[in-house]
Amino acid sequence: MPLAVGRWGKRQTILVGVWSLGSSLLVLAFAPHCGVAGLGFIGTSAAYAFLTPALILCQQEIIPAEWRATMSGAVIMGRGLGTAAMAGSGGYLISHFGYPSLFLAGAMLATLGAMLFWGYTWAPRWLITRHIAGLTR
Repeated sequence: MPLAVGRWGKRQTILVGVWSLGSSLLVLAFAPHCGVAGLGFIGTSAAYAFLTPALILCQQEIIPAEWRATMSGAVIMGRGLGTAAMAGSGGYLISHFGYPSLFLAGAMLATLGAMLFWGYTWAPRWLITRHIAGLTR
């Protein structure tokens, strides 16, 4: 991850990690063989391990020093709640629709997160400023 951040920057590294995570989940959803599913699982684990430090680095750099502990706690709480929500809904999805539905839901959420991150980090500043100004009227 440090080499990727040095070469691509934080934003692109995060996007590569999220897209890799979503792609690995798609492999898990449509794996025709348990060996292919194993590769999808390894890809998911590797993408998460690649993505997490880049996200933490980005989050901690944009937050003032006095708010970093609070931000870290909020991120950990959000991850825990997200994991609990996927585990709870995952049991329902798996029992009614099978494992592919859970992996597809995860891939869709990863894609949505990547799109939101991309829009926030690469959207032209005039567009964001204009949108915020429209909300305050």
